[in-house]
Amino acid sequence: MAVLNLQIPDERIVQWTAAAEKRGLTLADWLLETSEKAAQAEIGPPRRLTLEERLALCDPEAPISEDERFWMADPPVGEELI
Repeated sequence: MAVLNLQIPDERIVQWTAAAEKRGLTLADWLLETSEKAAQAEIGPPRRLTLEERLALCDPEAPISEDERFWMADPPVGEELI
């Protein structure tokens, strides 16, 4: 964990501490939560990948897992679209 030293005016610390205590948080936890919300608002939600982008992340040479082998060996149940 990194340590960050900030110079914050005392009156601001009092306000922030009161806001944190109202929510049952420590000042450190409140600051972390508040900064994470602000960062998320700034960068926005994660972008959805296109099919092409998802396929580019795949390794066609990767070995088949035991679960995949079991799934592929399972017989059809009769409601498949393909």
